[in-house]
Amino acid sequence: MLAATMPSSGPCSAGAALEPGRNVRFEDAGNERGLLAVSLQENNGIVLINAVNGKIVGAFSAGSVTVGGVDVVEEDTIDQSGTITDVPREPDSLGWIGDHVVTANEGDLFGGSRGWTIFDTTGGVVWDAGNTFAEEIVRVGLHNEGRSENKGAEPEGLAVTEIDGVPVVLVGSERSNAVLAYDVSDVREPVLLQVLPTTNGPEGILPVPSRDLLVISSEEDDADARVRASVSLYGTGAWLGTGWSPAFPQLVSADVANPAADDGTSPIGWGALGALAADPEVATRLYTATDAAFSPSRILAIDTSATPAVIDGEITVTESGNPIGLDIEGLAVRPSGGFWLGVEGNGRTDGTVNEIVRVDDAGVVQERIALGTELEATIGSNGVEGVAVTEIDGVEHVTVAIQRISNAVRDYTFIGQYNTATEEWTWSTYALEAASPDSETVSSDWIGLSEIVAIDDESFAVIERDKLNGPDAALKAVFVFDLQAGSGADTLADAAAGNAVDKSLALDVLPLLKATNGWVQEKLEGLAIAADGTVYAITDNDGVDDATGETVFVTLGSAEDLFADWLE
Repeated sequence: MLAATMPSSGPCSAGAALEPGRNVRFEDAGNERGLLAVSLQENNGIVLINAVNGKIVGAFSAGSVTVGGVDVVEEDTIDQSGTITDVPREPDSLGWIGDHVVTANEGDLFGGSRGWTIFDTTGGVVWDAGNTFAEEIVRVGLHNEGRSENKGAEPEGLAVTEIDGVPVVLVGSERSNAVLAYDVSDVREPVLLQVLPTTNGPEGILPVPSRDLLVISSEEDDADARVRASVSLYGTGAWLGTGWSPAFPQLVSADVANPAADDGTSPIGWGALGALAADPEVATRLYTATDAAFSPSRILAIDTSATPAVIDGEITVTESGNPIGLDIEGLAVRPSGGFWLGVEGNGRTDGTVNEIVRVDDAGVVQERIALGTELEATIGSNGVEGVAVTEIDGVEHVTVAIQRISNAVRDYTFIGQYNTATEEWTWSTYALEAASPDSETVSSDWIGLSEIVAIDDESFAVIERDKLNGPDAALKAVFVFDLQAGSGADTLADAAAGNAVDKSLALDVLPLLKATNGWVQEKLEGLAIAADGTVYAITDNDGVDDATGETVFVTLGSAEDLFADWLE
């Protein structure tokens, strides 16, 4: 920790009247003369103690804050138009920056203050994060909508260190699974350096400057949800060598107008990206979509020319003039403009059906096409998971991948193809890989498809994956197969009787997901071939619901190399 230089005497013991709350935390003594700072969280106070003689030498209130431009309602929408008014900061962890006290303002008894603050030793506010801490969480796709009404990103852990002579404050977001690093060379103008992804519930933050390491412990542990407590090690850029750049984030969002925010802008909210598609004309333009974790549904535009890639536009899906929510799991750009959406349904639970939905460039629904009662009666809750479009002799053919059939049928699934001219479906079967026998949780594992993309008129690539994450993950791969238009069976029963495609492995993606030595993400769900032939993939972070929340957006190589045997 940084050594602090404090005055030999401080303010009088105004804190003698404070009663300790339930959460009294003794934190960093960062003072050569032995001055301690103690946060009394639920009393919203800071006490300064001389550790040599045990006397209180100062105390002050952490005060309250009004923050605009934040999400304050849990409604499955990242709505940053809200304001929290006169909320006590209620600091949790704290530390020293020279002769200043820095606090992570978790909020607790009376609500979430959602930021962090730098105080002088009299309690004067030198700098406060306002809504910027929450904004940066939104920008990298880690906003936990389920905590909007209760503490938001919930800053809790905090540590102060020094990297290459630069004083750095590290602030952990317990509910959005991240630690944000700030350069505090000027305590009146901290500068965000980096956002570090963590596993669920980061709380302990321990810099080890002598080893150029940072240790972060995450407390959340729920084996049934495959969320496990962990300790993670991070190296500094200097330690990794010159030319190093952060592995995270790989995707961020641009700012758009937001009158409720202090500066009039906020980043585009995003997460739970279950699909990926390419603009057929612009090599640096991709599209993705939010799934059922958020509503209303939106199609998001991605600019891949930047590093990290940038979400720089959004299209809200509407029908009859109203925004609507769909479980978009597949996305394809139509040759004549607009999009096809692959929508997953669960009629046995909520009455929704598996369908393909045609929308125009503005996201307005033009047509809904159900996959049929035979499919709905056959599959469970894991239906449409990808959509691709091809044009043959001027006729659009829409091809869909069904994730899996049921727990009883695990060895194959279905590929469906819709002829827009005849308005008929044909069906083929796709043989699935077997679940890994090495997994300790294999009894609850299954294999399924999670994306389909057209390589050419007859060749398709799919993502096939297990539902495991972290060290258990065993299958995250791209397979390819040929499917001539209209070659499928008329019914699912006929398809299951022997109309199977012949597949081949194109790429094992698991090594790429392991490359950063972080937590391996479960849901590899998006695949696209850009206009210049670059192949991209993306993971779905489940809206940070029982997931670490990290979105992996990677380049897999060129289509010419990956799919050479299937290109015309």
